[in-house]
Amino acid sequence: MTVFEHLGRLLIVDCGVLFPTHDEPGVDLILPDLRHVEGRLDVVEALVVTHAHEDHIGAIPHLLKLRADIPIVGSKFTLALVAEK
Repeated sequence: MTVFEHLGRLLIVDCGVLFPTHDEPGVDLILPDLRHVEGRLDVVEALVVTHAHEDHIGAIPHLLKLRADIPIVGSKFTLALVAEK
């Protein structure tokens, strides 16, 4: 997840999960730390999704639990896979 800020507004690019290494037994997924945007959700303009791999879309449901109406921008295919989450 990358967050750009311009004139007090935020643009989020991708919101995926990471997969643990063999050194992290018992860990299924690693989620991004959303705390730095959680208090500023009202100034998020959109989420841009570059492609539909889990490391780019896997954590979107967690972000949308915080604010369900964030506009999501991406290709038709990518948005279709995001909608299935």
